[in-house]
Amino acid sequence: MTTVTVPQVFIMRPFYEINDKIMIDDTCEFLKDNHDSSYWFYEDILAYLQIETSATSPWLYPATSIQEFLDKWNNKGEVDLIKCFEKRDRAAAKPLMQQYTASYLQMMHWVKQKPLTHLVDDYKALTHELYAPVNLSERLSFVFNSIDHYHAFTTLRQLIEESEKKWAVYLS
Repeated sequence: MTTVTVPQVFIMRPFYEINDKIMIDDTCEFLKDNHDSSYWFYEDILAYLQIETSATSPWLYPATSIQEFLDKWNNKGEVDLIKCFEKRDRAAAKPLMQQYTASYLQMMHWVKQKPLTHLVDDYKALTHELYAPVNLSERLSFVFNSIDHYHAFTTLRQLIEESEKKWAVYLS
């Protein structure tokens, strides 16, 4: 395994800060069960750095990638986050919220069969897409700024529910 510095175009709170590093792991699977920051935007960062691995580019298969994300969210992510917030364990909720918010941003971009290339610009551009939920920018800003709060979780949950329907229409 090698480590690389997260490119400047992926530096954005609450995900990465300047000089953060990620590990390049050729065995990494899409939506790996690891809340380590090394795996947030992993596929997009590798594409940006033009690092080849044995993994396929998940944005080339948006319907499959989105379904995997939704299955993981519905069966694990949402359930685990509910448990964290029931216990009022914001410290345990934070990496989960970061992971699922990062994955949500990926899905919002991958639906167009393209990887994220600039986190801030790509996230802002999403608000103009036909499949974007109403007030996407404001709602995501709220999630980013209060990532470990219950209300951020409910906002993310609503965004995912709304997007699921819009993605289905967009991909049909």
